[in-house]
Amino acid sequence: MQGLPVKKSIIFKFGIIIFPLMVSLALLTVACGGAGPQEREIAVKLTAGQLDPGTIKVGQNDTVTLKIEADQPGSIHLHGYDLEQDVESGNITEFVFLADASGRFRIAFHAARVDHHQASGGHHEVVDGEEVDVGFLEVQPR
Repeated sequence: MQGLPVKKSIIFKFGIIIFPLMVSLALLTVACGGAGPQEREIAVKLTAGQLDPGTIKVGQNDTVTLKIEADQPGSIHLHGYDLEQDVESGNITEFVFLADASGRFRIAFHAARVDHHQASGGHHEVVDGEEVDVGFLEVQPR
């Protein structure tokens, strides 16, 4: 009956090695946000040249919809993705994109202004103003 203690000993040693590895793998999966890409809707306010929240955090490959409420007309420019979205004051504008590149990206605003010198026939030309950094997009790798 000496074979029986050897089998229990092997199973015991195997369990001592495998069990902690399984627990570690489970914890690592949870800590790294084991979920796949998500659809994210984020309310954003652009007031006095600043975004609120100032840093928008999403996961890589998330489909992101920024619901932007601006206090003045212009365009939002997402650097690194080279995307732009016009915004109007008093309206909520949806800016939809796939966050496929990870990293930290500047978000800039170009205020629209009326150029009165370009007026012709009672019409004023609207041109983009100077670019101002208003916030950041952080895309965490999955």
